[in-house]
Amino acid sequence: MPAPERYGDEVPEVRSLWDGVGYFRAQGEVWIARATARSRLKGLPTEAEIGMMQLHLNLSDDDLTYLNEPRGHETNRYLRLVQGRLPAAVGNYFHEGMTSSDLLDTALALQHLRSLDIVDNSFEDLAAALLEKADEHRLTLQIAR
Repeated sequence: MPAPERYGDEVPEVRSLWDGVGYFRAQGEVWIARATARSRLKGLPTEAEIGMMQLHLNLSDDDLTYLNEPRGHETNRYLRLVQGRLPAAVGNYFHEGMTSSDLLDTALALQHLRSLDIVDNSFEDLAAALLEKADEHRLTLQIAR
């Protein structure tokens, strides 16, 4: 879900969270977090296999073009694309036991949290600037009614 241009131009860091790369990156992070948790609980996948998964989550421009074609379910295509680059035993750890909603809802929450972090930092910068101006003009006379 891309950010509207008028907002994306103002805050490119937020736009990058919501463009095609950011959308799929968030999904990949959920898959890796799930694989890492499974590894801690059950011993599989191994750290080496998780590293292999991370490596194959990187998307080329051709991959993004393919995934953003308006046909079918882009998340399913992403899953199949990554699984196809991995040995079958490793690829099966990606989505095992998850629904698409599990993945997409969690990835969407990550995108929202990261966007809010950026906005929060902007508000902190604004508050600091306003405090500085208030201090600078604390003795400035003001017209009142």
